[in-house]
Amino acid sequence: MIEAIEHLVAELTAAFNEHDPAAFAACFTEDADFTDVIGNTVFGQAEIERLHRFPFTHVMREATMTIDRTDVRFLRPDLAVVLARWTVTGNRSPTDEPLPPRSGILHVVCTLLSLGPERWKIASALNSEQAGVYARHFKPGETLGEAEPPGR
Repeated sequence: MIEAIEHLVAELTAAFNEHDPAAFAACFTEDADFTDVIGNTVFGQAEIERLHRFPFTHVMREATMTIDRTDVRFLRPDLAVVLARWTVTGNRSPTDEPLPPRSGILHVVCTLLSLGPERWKIASALNSEQAGVYARHFKPGETLGEAEPPGR
């Protein structure tokens, strides 16, 4: 079953790299929710597709995503949590300036649909980017508990 979920992540990645919002949204259940890296949350396949139309034709029109690591944990045989660590290159600013590579984690809940052949879809997704306040102060992989306290 892990292979089927990894295939779903590969389909999502391919849709992203083809800048195809319909194919991207097709990886989700009809009633899925999606929160993007800046906190916009939408509900349903149609809204997920709409949310990706602008970036795929403007600021991410040249972007390429690679999945650096995928971790799958089954909550039940038909329900899994997936952490997909990603890197994206080729982003543009709203003023069309090139941006440096970005990295983050796509945290998804996948469900096995009961109809038809074995088919996994994303029911919920939270996309986070490693660019927050703490990301500027800590080395990659370093946790808050490992950081050297100020003044030492």
